[in-house]
Amino acid sequence: MRQQITRSGLLFTVTIALVGLAAFASANNLMFLLLAALLATLLISGLVSRLGLAGLELDLALPEQIAARRRCRGNWC
Repeated sequence: MRQQITRSGLLFTVTIALVGLAAFASANNLMFLLLAALLATLLISGLVSRLGLAGLELDLALPEQIAARRRCRGNWC
């Protein structure tokens, strides 16, 4: 399953990396707690997005005869 990284997702990932570096550099427990919360948010958002798309079904009703290079209307069922 392919996913695209958005600009805000990239910013969030960079923020996680910076907080992680700051936590290891300063050995501050509060920074490690913040890092754990950010990583948990990233993990949960990925799982929720996969679960939301897991049961998605799409039906498309097309006319019985379709001519080449002619436009036709399809209905979503």
